[in-house]
Amino acid sequence: MQGHRDPAGAGARGRALRPLLLDVRGFLRVLRAERGASSHTLAAYARDAAHFLDFLAAEGVTGWSQVDVARARRYLVRLATSRSRATVARRLSALRSLFRFLVRTGRVPANPFRGLRAPRRGRRLPNYLSPAQVRALLEAPDTATPLGLRDRALLELLYGSGLRLREALALRLTELHVLVFGAVFVVVVLALPGGLVDLLGVLRRVRGPRPQPA
Repeated sequence: MQGHRDPAGAGARGRALRPLLLDVRGFLRVLRAERGASSHTLAAYARDAAHFLDFLAAEGVTGWSQVDVARARRYLVRLATSRSRATVARRLSALRSLFRFLVRTGRVPANPFRGLRAPRRGRRLPNYLSPAQVRALLEAPDTATPLGLRDRALLELLYGSGLRLREALALRLTELHVLVFGAVFVVVVLALPGGLVDLLGVLRRVRGPRPQPA
Protein backbone atom coordinates (compact mmCIF):
# COMPACT_ATOMS: atom_id res chain seq x y z
CA MET A 1 0.00 0.00 0.00
CA GLN A 2 1.78 3.02 -1.29
CA GLY A 3 2.71 5.53 1.39
CA HIS A 4 1.98 3.09 4.22
CA ARG A 5 3.90 0.30 5.90
CA ASP A 6 3.32 -3.25 4.74
CA PRO A 7 1.49 -5.35 7.34
CA ALA A 8 3.34 -7.95 9.41
CA GLY A 9 6.69 -6.38 8.60
CA ALA A 10 9.55 -8.22 6.92
CA GLY A 11 10.28 -11.93 7.20
CA ALA A 12 8.31 -15.10 6.65
CA ARG A 13 4.99 -13.70 7.89
CA GLY A 14 5.26 -10.71 5.56
CA ARG A 15 6.06 -12.95 2.59
CA ALA A 16 3.13 -15.25 3.42
CA LEU A 17 0.76 -12.27 3.31
CA ARG A 18 2.11 -10.98 0.00
CA PRO A 19 -0.83 -12.30 -2.10
CA LEU A 20 -3.32 -10.74 0.33
CA LEU A 21 -1.47 -7.45 0.25
CA LEU A 22 -1.59 -7.42 -3.55
CA ASP A 23 -5.35 -7.95 -3.41
CA VAL A 24 -5.73 -5.04 -0.99
CA ARG A 25 -3.75 -2.83 -3.37
CA GLY A 26 -6.06 -3.89 -6.18
CA PHE A 27 -9.06 -3.00 -4.01
CA LEU A 28 -7.63 0.48 -3.38
CA ARG A 29 -7.07 1.01 -7.10
CA VAL A 30 -10.70 0.13 -7.74
CA LEU A 31 -11.83 2.59 -5.08
CA ARG A 32 -9.84 5.33 -6.75
CA ALA A 33 -10.86 4.48 -10.31
CA GLU A 34 -14.53 3.52 -9.90
CA ARG A 35 -15.61 5.60 -6.90
CA GLY A 36 -13.23 8.52 -7.19
CA ALA A 37 -12.14 8.04 -3.58
CA SER A 38 -10.00 10.84 -2.19
CA SER A 39 -6.44 10.34 -1.03
CA HIS A 40 -7.66 10.76 2.56
CA THR A 41 -10.25 7.99 2.11
CA LEU A 42 -7.72 5.69 0.45
CA ALA A 43 -5.23 6.27 3.27
CA ALA A 44 -7.88 5.40 5.87
CA TYR A 45 -8.84 2.19 4.01
CA ALA A 46 -5.16 1.28 3.69
CA ARG A 47 -4.58 1.71 7.44
CA ASP A 48 -7.65 -0.35 8.30
CA ALA A 49 -6.65 -3.13 5.91
CA ALA A 50 -3.06 -3.13 7.22
CA HIS A 51 -4.32 -3.51 10.78
CA PHE A 52 -6.51 -6.45 9.77
CA LEU A 53 -3.66 -8.13 7.89
CA ASP A 54 -1.48 -7.77 10.97
CA PHE A 55 -4.18 -9.63 12.90
CA LEU A 56 -4.31 -12.35 10.25
CA ALA A 57 -0.53 -12.71 10.29
CA ALA A 58 -0.57 -13.15 14.09
CA GLU A 59 -3.15 -15.93 13.65
CA GLY A 60 -1.09 -17.70 11.00
CA VAL A 61 -3.54 -16.96 8.18
CA THR A 62 -2.06 -17.13 4.69
CA GLY A 63 -5.18 -16.95 2.50
CA TRP A 64 -8.55 -15.25 2.34
CA SER A 65 -10.32 -18.59 2.50
CA GLN A 66 -9.23 -18.90 6.13
CA VAL A 67 -11.18 -15.78 7.09
CA ASP A 68 -14.55 -17.13 8.17
CA VAL A 69 -17.30 -15.50 10.23
CA ALA A 70 -15.83 -16.73 13.52
CA ARG A 71 -12.43 -15.19 12.75
CA ALA A 72 -14.02 -11.96 11.55
CA ARG A 73 -16.06 -11.72 14.75
CA ARG A 74 -12.99 -12.47 16.86
CA TYR A 75 -11.15 -9.61 15.19
CA LEU A 76 -13.97 -7.16 15.93
CA VAL A 77 -14.25 -8.26 19.55
CA ARG A 78 -10.51 -7.86 20.06
CA LEU A 79 -10.63 -4.47 18.36
CA ALA A 80 -13.48 -3.31 20.59
CA THR A 81 -11.42 -3.88 23.73
CA SER A 82 -8.93 -1.15 22.82
CA ARG A 83 -10.60 1.14 20.26
CA SER A 84 -13.59 3.45 20.27
CA ARG A 85 -16.91 2.30 18.86
CA ALA A 86 -16.48 4.79 16.01
CA THR A 87 -13.14 3.24 15.05
CA VAL A 88 -14.58 -0.29 15.19
CA ALA A 89 -17.54 0.75 13.03
CA ARG A 90 -15.25 2.41 10.48
CA ARG A 91 -12.99 -0.63 10.20
CA LEU A 92 -15.99 -2.93 9.94
CA SER A 93 -17.29 -0.82 7.05
CA ALA A 94 -13.87 -0.88 5.35
CA LEU A 95 -13.59 -4.66 5.67
CA ARG A 96 -17.10 -5.21 4.37
CA SER A 97 -16.14 -3.20 1.29
CA LEU A 98 -12.87 -5.09 0.90
CA PHE A 99 -14.59 -8.47 1.04
CA ARG A 100 -17.31 -7.35 -1.37
CA PHE A 101 -14.47 -6.70 -3.79
CA LEU A 102 -12.94 -10.11 -3.02
CA VAL A 103 -16.29 -11.84 -3.61
CA ARG A 104 -16.80 -9.96 -6.87
CA THR A 105 -13.34 -10.92 -8.12
CA GLY A 106 -13.72 -14.57 -7.09
CA ARG A 107 -11.16 -14.60 -4.29
CA VAL A 108 -13.72 -15.72 -1.67
CA PRO A 109 -17.18 -17.29 -1.96
CA ALA A 110 -18.86 -15.12 0.69
CA ASN A 111 -18.34 -11.98 2.75
CA PRO A 112 -17.68 -12.98 6.40
CA PHE A 113 -18.30 -9.41 7.60
CA ARG A 114 -21.65 -9.01 5.89
CA GLY A 115 -23.95 -9.82 8.83
CA LEU A 116 -21.68 -8.64 11.64
CA ARG A 117 -22.19 -5.59 13.80
CA ALA A 118 -19.70 -3.66 15.86
CA PRO A 119 -19.61 -5.15 19.39
CA ARG A 120 -20.89 -2.95 22.18
CA ARG A 121 -18.37 -1.88 24.76
CA GLY A 122 -19.42 -1.88 28.38
CA ARG A 123 -20.47 1.56 29.50
CA ARG A 124 -18.22 3.24 32.02
CA LEU A 125 -19.86 4.11 35.30
CA PRO A 126 -20.04 7.85 35.93
CA ASN A 127 -17.76 9.40 38.52
CA TYR A 128 -19.46 10.16 41.81
CA LEU A 129 -18.77 12.18 44.94
CA SER A 130 -17.97 10.65 48.30
CA PRO A 131 -20.31 11.44 51.23
CA ALA A 132 -17.68 13.86 52.60
CA GLN A 133 -17.47 15.64 49.25
CA VAL A 134 -21.27 15.91 49.08
CA ARG A 135 -21.39 17.45 52.57
CA ALA A 136 -18.65 19.91 51.67
CA LEU A 137 -20.49 20.90 48.49
CA LEU A 138 -23.81 21.42 50.27
CA GLU A 139 -22.20 23.46 53.03
CA ALA A 140 -20.15 25.64 50.67
CA PRO A 141 -22.76 28.40 50.06
CA ASP A 142 -22.96 31.18 52.65
CA THR A 143 -26.58 30.86 53.79
CA ALA A 144 -26.34 34.22 55.58
CA THR A 145 -26.73 35.85 52.16
CA PRO A 146 -29.65 35.63 49.74
CA LEU A 147 -27.49 34.22 46.95
CA GLY A 148 -25.95 31.66 49.26
CA LEU A 149 -29.39 30.64 50.45
CA ARG A 150 -30.48 30.27 46.86
CA ASP A 151 -27.42 28.20 45.96
CA ARG A 152 -27.88 25.96 48.99
CA ALA A 153 -31.51 25.37 48.09
CA LEU A 154 -30.64 24.50 44.49
CA LEU A 155 -27.86 22.15 45.58
CA GLU A 156 -30.24 20.41 47.97
CA LEU A 157 -32.77 20.13 45.16
CA LEU A 158 -30.25 18.60 42.77
CA TYR A 159 -28.95 16.18 45.39
CA GLY A 160 -32.30 15.17 46.80
CA SER A 161 -34.34 14.91 43.61
CA GLY A 162 -31.93 13.71 40.94
CA LEU A 163 -32.96 16.48 38.57
CA ARG A 164 -30.61 17.46 35.78
CA LEU A 165 -29.10 20.92 36.05
CA ARG A 166 -31.07 22.29 33.11
CA GLU A 167 -34.30 20.92 34.63
CA ALA A 168 -33.60 22.59 37.96
CA LEU A 169 -32.73 25.90 36.31
CA ALA A 170 -35.98 25.80 34.33
CA LEU A 171 -38.18 25.51 37.44
CA ARG A 172 -40.40 28.39 38.51
CA LEU A 173 -41.24 29.47 42.03
CA THR A 174 -44.79 28.24 41.58
CA GLU A 175 -43.35 24.80 40.85
CA LEU A 176 -41.21 24.58 43.98
CA HIS A 177 -41.68 23.63 47.62
CA VAL A 178 -39.22 23.21 50.50
CA LEU A 179 -39.61 22.67 54.22
CA VAL A 180 -37.10 24.59 56.29
CA PHE A 181 -36.24 23.63 59.87
CA GLY A 182 -33.74 26.20 61.13
CA ALA A 183 -30.57 25.74 59.07
CA VAL A 184 -31.62 22.28 57.83
CA PHE A 185 -33.15 22.09 54.36
CA VAL A 186 -35.44 19.17 53.58
CA VAL A 187 -36.43 18.78 49.95
CA VAL A 188 -39.88 17.35 49.44
CA VAL A 189 -40.43 15.80 46.01
CA LEU A 190 -44.04 15.95 44.88
CA ALA A 191 -45.62 14.19 41.92
CA LEU A 192 -46.95 17.38 40.37
CA PRO A 193 -48.27 17.54 36.80
CA GLY A 194 -45.42 17.44 34.34
CA GLY A 195 -43.06 15.84 36.85
CA LEU A 196 -42.33 19.17 38.56
CA VAL A 197 -40.65 19.49 41.94
CA ASP A 198 -41.72 22.09 44.50
CA LEU A 199 -39.11 24.16 46.35
CA LEU A 200 -41.17 27.26 47.16
CA GLY A 201 -40.40 28.24 50.75
CA VAL A 202 -36.66 28.86 50.56
CA LEU A 203 -36.65 30.58 47.19
CA ARG A 204 -39.47 32.88 48.27
CA ARG A 205 -37.32 33.93 51.23
CA VAL A 206 -34.51 34.68 48.78
CA ARG A 207 -36.64 36.73 46.44
CA GLY A 208 -38.69 38.45 49.11
CA PRO A 209 -42.13 39.88 48.44
CA ARG A 210 -42.83 40.79 44.85
CA PRO A 211 -43.14 44.57 44.34
CA GLN A 212 -46.70 45.73 43.95
CA PRO A 213 -47.58 47.92 40.99
CA ALA A 214 -48.02 51.57 41.88
